[in-house]
Amino acid sequence: MPFAFILVGILLLVSGVRKTSTDLVGLIKSDFTGSDNFIYWLASILVIGSVGYIDQFKALSRAFMVLVIVILILTDGQGFFSQFNSALNQISSDNKNTTQQAQSNSSTLSSLAGLAGLNSNSSTSSDSSSFSLQGLSDATGINFIGIN
Repeated sequence: MPFAFILVGILLLVSGVRKTSTDLVGLIKSDFTGSDNFIYWLASILVIGSVGYIDQFKALSRAFMVLVIVILILTDGQGFFSQFNSALNQISSDNKNTTQQAQSNSSTLSSLAGLAGLNSNSSTSSDSSSFSLQGLSDATGINFIGIN
């Protein structure tokens, strides 16, 4: 039981540091309210577990508990594996969006390199799109790391 309290404490601490505690409370609230809430599953697990304390029904209680756990995991559309796959698909789509945004930002940065005064050796360079951080530093007044 102390392990569970430690995990809950770590979860709350990380949520507080990331300033997402309102999102966490909203997610927990949605688990216990609405049409597809977790209370029915929790009540059934508690009833089946309490029946297991009677010696004559211990085997039957364990069989039903396994059945409930298997149903929770394998339920089509709402089970563990379908939710896990949808979460992975969401992560991969977020990574694609981030990659596309980074490519867009790099093309914008390379187009800025062609502006006059951003390339310190623009007079000797035959490629007008070459880019120099020294020239950008001189033009903007921003000192980049490692540039004098």
